[in-house]
Amino acid sequence: APKYANNLTTFCDTVRRVLTTLSKYDPSGRGCFHNLPDPEYVGNKGWHFTFNRNPIFVTTFAPFYPENHSRYQFGIQDSCFILFQPELS
Repeated sequence: APKYANNLTTFCDTVRRVLTTLSKYDPSGRGCFHNLPDPEYVGNKGWHFTFNRNPIFVTTFAPFYPENHSRYQFGIQDSCFILFQPELS
């Protein structure tokens, strides 16, 4: 994980790369990062990740979050996690 999540900046880049790759291979052909009317929309409040036209809630966990944070990994230092959960669940 240090390579992918040693700090917030590195982890943001990792998450961006993962979401961009998934978007590129979205079976619907829409891609949540590609083919947008306004590419700047991704950074706006209200934007959400979609895959195959399904809205997905994305939660991330990384070793740099402190013990009192909801994204704390309970001592796991060599991994980071990106959880994809359909919004319908």
